[in-house]
Amino acid sequence: MNVPLLDLTEQYRTLKEDILAKLDEIMSGSHFILGEHVRNLEEEIAKLSQARYGIGVGNGSDAIQLALLACGIKEGDEVIVPSFTFFATAGAVARIGATPVFADIDPRTYTIDPEKIKAAITEKTRAIIPVHLYGQMADMEAISQIAKNNHIAVIEDAAQSIGAKQNGEHAGQRSLAATFSFFPSKNLGAYGDGGMVITNDENIAEKLRMLRVHGSKPKYYHHELGCNSRLDELQAGILHVKLPFLQQWNEARQKHAAIYTSLIDEKMREFVTPPFVADENDHVFHQYTVRVSRRAELQQFLQENGIGTMVYYPKPLHLQPVFSSLGYKEGDFPETEKAAEEVLSLPMYPELRIEQQEYVISKMVEFYKKEKMLTAIPITSRFKIPKKTIKRGQYVIIEKGAITGNHLEIGHYSSIGKHVRLKDNVVIGQHVTIGERVEIGRDVNIGNHVVIYDGTVIGDGSVIQDGAVIGKQPVRAANSTLKNDNSLPSTAIGARVTVGTSSILYAGAAISDDVYIADLATIRERVTIGEKTIVGRGVAVENDCVIGKNCKLETNSYITAYSNLGDEVFIAPAVVTTNDNFMARSNERFSHFLGVTVKDGGRIGANSTILPGKVIQEEGAVAAGSVVTKDVLSYEIVAGVPAKKLKDVPEEQRLERQ
Repeated sequence: MNVPLLDLTEQYRTLKEDILAKLDEIMSGSHFILGEHVRNLEEEIAKLSQARYGIGVGNGSDAIQLALLACGIKEGDEVIVPSFTFFATAGAVARIGATPVFADIDPRTYTIDPEKIKAAITEKTRAIIPVHLYGQMADMEAISQIAKNNHIAVIEDAAQSIGAKQNGEHAGQRSLAATFSFFPSKNLGAYGDGGMVITNDENIAEKLRMLRVHGSKPKYYHHELGCNSRLDELQAGILHVKLPFLQQWNEARQKHAAIYTSLIDEKMREFVTPPFVADENDHVFHQYTVRVSRRAELQQFLQENGIGTMVYYPKPLHLQPVFSSLGYKEGDFPETEKAAEEVLSLPMYPELRIEQQEYVISKMVEFYKKEKMLTAIPITSRFKIPKKTIKRGQYVIIEKGAITGNHLEIGHYSSIGKHVRLKDNVVIGQHVTIGERVEIGRDVNIGNHVVIYDGTVIGDGSVIQDGAVIGKQPVRAANSTLKNDNSLPSTAIGARVTVGTSSILYAGAAISDDVYIADLATIRERVTIGEKTIVGRGVAVENDCVIGKNCKLETNSYITAYSNLGDEVFIAPAVVTTNDNFMARSNERFSHFLGVTVKDGGRIGANSTILPGKVIQEEGAVAAGSVVTKDVLSYEIVAGVPAKKLKDVPEEQRLERQ
């Protein structure tokens, strides 16, 4: 078996069509420098991080350097940084003429030790750069207080930790600025270099915008010695496609980390130390980094068996030749130096399979057993944990007849109904209610305040986010013409499905594998959605609709009852389909409902309206803002109110389907 340290091929395969479409959109628009895609990404990353401003730059290293300049750090100033980090953190300080002052780390989290920061402060100290290493934030509460007491700026290096939180707060909320890297290997990675600075300070944001274009404002009028460091429009477009999946990917990393840790704890805790996660931290595991004995020999053995590993980082910064003039010597930072000798990062990426993880751990056990460092350990083919481990919060109720797997976590005040089947590695949040006869697959993550009704089936690897409601039975008013139907089938959700925050899936919905449903969506009864379809934020799909494979329904679109969408259909934001030719509420009205049909490859532009019963034939296209009053033929492009034919879809723009 081959288990690379990082494998981006599956991620690209999943997103290939959307990425290529986005690149084509940008290339066709021919606006390549600081265009709308950069601006949109800046807004979205700022919103994700609960910051006011995002400023895209060329890479993560430039992000740190420009943030220092924008915060007023200059030649002769001192900036405290950890010695155990990537070179760019200290390199950025040195490049502006300031002096990096190194500090030791907390040996558990590998992040800078606040107590060591206090000892490093002098009258020249102007800033602290805590690094949120491997996906876990440094102790920002303590660091912020130290900075406040000493009137020192804080700039967070969050290159490895986008999406991480501490006590519910993101990077940048306790500092003047925070920096991100979009290097391809990062949790949110481009297909090249890219970076961003976030801040809540308007003046810092404006200065960053100026510094990234040679210090000019307006163009050709230069006020600072800036540089050419702009986030590329193409990379911004790629990141825009990937961003909606970041939380799902981070959660997958967290589940993989839990599996690694449980296997290590069972098999070889004496010789391998798994990562420590502080209680206040939401670790996003950019790397899964362990401490090991006999690292060089182990790494060589794993390489020979097809397993990729990496040492981040083998030589501390205070011992790097380029910083020899600063006068540091071996032994100055013992925790940093010890970590540099012992850490090893194992394969970690969202698409990692449990079979691959088990293989990695089995080979590690084999190495230590071979080297006579372990006594004989029985190794099963699947590394099953011999007894069930259930981490239960307070006031958790598990009814009789429930069957639970191994390594479960159930939050406070949650309840599990009768005859529920929970497989291995399920995480259930707080205040979750799960009805009777529910089946939940392996590696499922369920957020807080979720309600799952009787009989629901959820496939392996799915994520149900906070406040979602799954399997709800529709309830009609007593005088409604439509009557309640308690005979609806249960809701079925396939593998690797994401259901966003506060979304509702009614009874009888059937969701295929790899579907992504964003926040605040409504999927009514008896709706069928094909695999790899994306349902955007606020989308409503009414009852008895069929939606094919690889479709994309954008924000706030409305799909009326009895509609039928083929494969690879694109519905732009705020599209409305209708099915009602009658004004009065009567039985006659309901018997004459006519849904809309959009056949394979059909495309409907934003803010369009499709009247009842109309058919968009194969790869027909409706321009934005149109009202469709008659059928659209195959490959026709229509526009206007009412919509009329403009031309046919060019041959080169038609979809290639098997």
